[in-house]
Amino acid sequence: MCQIVVVLDPNSRTTVFYIEEILAHAGISYDLIHARDLGHQIDLCTVIILIGDLHFDQSDRNKIEEYVKSGGTAIWLNSDPTLSEIFGVKLTEEIEEGYLIELETSSTITSGLQSSLHVFGGTKFHATTGTPLAKLVDIQYQPAGDAIVENRYGKGYTIALAADLIGSIVLIQQGIPVTQDGQPAPDGSASIDDDILKTEDGFVLNWKWDRTPIVPSTQPVFLEPITDELRELIVKAILRCFEVKSQSTPILWYYPRGLKSIAMMSHDSDHNDQQLAWSLLNVTDQLNIKTTWCIIYPGGYIPEFYQKLQDWDYEIALHFDALTKKTYTNWTQDDFNYQHQWLIQEAGIPTLKSNKNHYTRWENRLEFFHWCQAKGIEVDQSKGPSKHGTIGFPFGGSHPWYPIDDNGKRINVLEINMLTQDLVITCPVFYGRGLIDSVSRHYGIAHFLFHPAHIEKPNVRDAVIDVVEYAHLQGMEWWTSEQIGDWEQKRRQIRIIHQRHDRFTITSPISVGSVTFIFLIPDTINDFSIQIDGRLIDWKPISIYGCNFAEIIIDIAANQEIKVQL
Repeated sequence: MCQIVVVLDPNSRTTVFYIEEILAHAGISYDLIHARDLGHQIDLCTVIILIGDLHFDQSDRNKIEEYVKSGGTAIWLNSDPTLSEIFGVKLTEEIEEGYLIELETSSTITSGLQSSLHVFGGTKFHATTGTPLAKLVDIQYQPAGDAIVENRYGKGYTIALAADLIGSIVLIQQGIPVTQDGQPAPDGSASIDDDILKTEDGFVLNWKWDRTPIVPSTQPVFLEPITDELRELIVKAILRCFEVKSQSTPILWYYPRGLKSIAMMSHDSDHNDQQLAWSLLNVTDQLNIKTTWCIIYPGGYIPEFYQKLQDWDYEIALHFDALTKKTYTNWTQDDFNYQHQWLIQEAGIPTLKSNKNHYTRWENRLEFFHWCQAKGIEVDQSKGPSKHGTIGFPFGGSHPWYPIDDNGKRINVLEINMLTQDLVITCPVFYGRGLIDSVSRHYGIAHFLFHPAHIEKPNVRDAVIDVVEYAHLQGMEWWTSEQIGDWEQKRRQIRIIHQRHDRFTITSPISVGSVTFIFLIPDTINDFSIQIDGRLIDWKPISIYGCNFAEIIIDIAANQEIKVQL
């Protein structure tokens, strides 16, 4: 059994199940159990996470109380209200929307967070015996109680989070159904009411409270990735529980070779000008980076260009056009399928892995993800800005994410949010560096779009060079969309099996090289060591999420057990 147990009711609202996606992407191993089974397994846990619509009977409530009193740790995520005494809070009423403010900077859980921490839904409470780590305000910034409370209960430790963090992450990422133009920014920086249905028309963030300027500009943009930080709150709450227990736990890191974040560049082939395409390819070749070319219907490029992209390990992706509304360019699944098949034949490739929609076109909520999944498109890049005022993270995060369907199941199309289009043309070149800094702080992916149509315009070539070189200075590698999707799918197959609190087994059905693992080092542990298959190995000390970790990089052979002892 894993050290971490997630407890939920199978009849809970759909978004509750997204906790599985959050933990899987974070590389945290866990067991998922139903509320009715917790009483039989609770003594084997290090951390229990109680989520959503749980209602324990008196017998199970007594077992949870005894577990915590005896030294267990527990996290309450908008769950069973009858457990409030254990978590040191008194519940009052529900909150529709609000913000987390006044974060305690000395706490592992709340340190280092810079976004507005915009949340949707949850339960207001205030601390009784617990210690507040953050305050909650409503959408008008009026006080609404405490947002995060830690508590000592007997020998145990608990954390209560008032906001519906999981539902907030889903809503910010996936947005509301796009059926009409969205409301434009009051300052005129984002006229999204342009009679073109697109991803921004479904975004839910706030023009005033969720944007900040990239210095030295005074124009506010979505500079801070809110969903990244809401995810981090959950991860850091788990880490804090292990610190209190003076125990370590393994985490499968996001990237290989100890990379802390990565970058991606895509090119939308609008107008399909062959000479401009060669010019842009020459720039990226000189920079020695591999990029993703999103090809628009109709026209395309000459066969020699597609062959060069393949020979040089660039990616050929689709740029689905549902904007021009001519033959085969409407928002229908049939037209999407037609363009998909056209590009496969046009480029002479066996399959397509990625797509970005022309002008970030979007309608409804999830249907396009289903279209992609049906055709084997594994990565989409359409969620991003078309206007200056929506530059940055209008959909919340720098981390790639899988959407959740209305039935609670994952849709197998990885979304890589786009940060901005064409530095110099859309915004000043220094925006690139500011956005990279935000991504780097959150270990995410910095996705920039440069159109070949602009490469010969003044200063654009230099902007490409500047953003690439600055990302390299931050330790980032440049990957294609396909590489990102392939890596995420590979790492999701790696399993960490817990034997006891200091012994683990790592397995994978496929061979995966240069896999990064990090192991929490609580402050109370002075002599930390790692053995792999009985042999002491070297590790690198690093700081992540405000905690100390030991980092190792290993190769995993298919179907071979790797035994780890701390």
